[in-house]
Amino acid sequence: MRKKKIVVTGSSGVLGSSFKKKAFLRKNKNYKFIFLNSKNVDLRSQKKTLLYFKKINPDFIIHLAAVSGGIGLSSQYQ
Repeated sequence: MRKKKIVVTGSSGVLGSSFKKKAFLRKNKNYKFIFLNSKNVDLRSQKKTLLYFKKINPDFIIHLAAVSGGIGLSSQYQ
């Protein structure tokens, strides 16, 4: 049986890194996690994103990427 590929975007952010930690703690023989950050693919580019996803052909995508800038950005753009 082939492992299902799960792509997780935003793996270097707060939520993504927490998810990554939990995923590593739960070893699952049925799933292969692929953790992405902005160094892997620039999600702001539709062309690059589609080419990357076509190449790795994921079964599922968990989108956790976000624009973040700390408390200053959060208070300015509530």
